[in-house]
Amino acid sequence: MKRDVGSKFNKDEADKIFDALDKLDSKSTKKDKNIENQIKEVSQILKDAKSCDDAKACELYQKVLVLMPENSDAYMGLADIYHKQNRAEKEKDIIKKAIHNTDGSNKEKFMKRLKNL
Repeated sequence: MKRDVGSKFNKDEADKIFDALDKLDSKSTKKDKNIENQIKEVSQILKDAKSCDDAKACELYQKVLVLMPENSDAYMGLADIYHKQNRAEKEKDIIKKAIHNTDGSNKEKFMKRLKNL
């Protein structure tokens, strides 16, 4: 980045500001890459959870919720497993957590499902 400053600005002070902006940009790029990696990891875990037994799937869905507590797919996967196992209280508990941690149409979907239990 070219560091031109106007005649009314102190060059040393301007350099400090430019340096601070460069550091912020660098941190932002690292943060974006971390988020991108986390999303890829969560996507792979969700994919794996769909193809394994219920016990392992529960572990994987719970891992997703640790990484990304707002992930509606993980809540739905857990709720479906609990429903299939006739564990109504566990199903209700996970749906209530989903309602608390999700928003928009996902929240509405979980509220509807809770009413139907």
